[in-house]
Amino acid sequence: MALGRLRSARYDPGMRPLFLVVILLGVLAAPAVRAAKLSDFYGYWVGTGVAETEVGEDSARQQRDLEVILREHPRGFQLCWATVRRTSGRPARETLSMFLFEPTDEGSWRAFFTGESSAVRHTAWAVIKGDTLTVSSHVVDEAGNSELQVYNRTLRKGAMELLFARFTNDELQRTVQGNLRRRPAQAKNWC
Repeated sequence: MALGRLRSARYDPGMRPLFLVVILLGVLAAPAVRAAKLSDFYGYWVGTGVAETEVGEDSARQQRDLEVILREHPRGFQLCWATVRRTSGRPARETLSMFLFEPTDEGSWRAFFTGESSAVRHTAWAVIKGDTLTVSSHVVDEAGNSELQVYNRTLRKGAMELLFARFTNDELQRTVQGNLRRRPAQAKNWC
């Protein structure tokens, strides 16, 4: 995979955020051979990934279990995902997220947020380019701190490839690269 080759290449570690941004932009700008339809992404997807977190000049790696559910909704589509962080091979922490996206006039989708949150402003957008569904989530808190999360979910031969990046105040904090496979829907799920 591209990110794996990037990690093995010799380059200045200080340039890593720039390299990742170039990769993400390349995925978004790549010409489509056959554009995927939103329904191509629908289903229950399960897999694993590796997170790399920036810690000063170093980085820490951690195994992740990944679960993604995409399905049609009367107002657009629902996207749910769960991430289980593993420490020494054992589950350590689980994060659940759910967004409801509605179509826009521009051919993309927008999520609307309600309820209490420490975020002053939270917006999320989804767009399909080629075989990649990109979801960008931007949060600004009361102190003006900004967090941008970009999820690229690309369909590849019956699988979904995940490339994630999180930026806090424009600095790369974490990347996750994973592979998921479509599984039969479960009768009971959290989404």
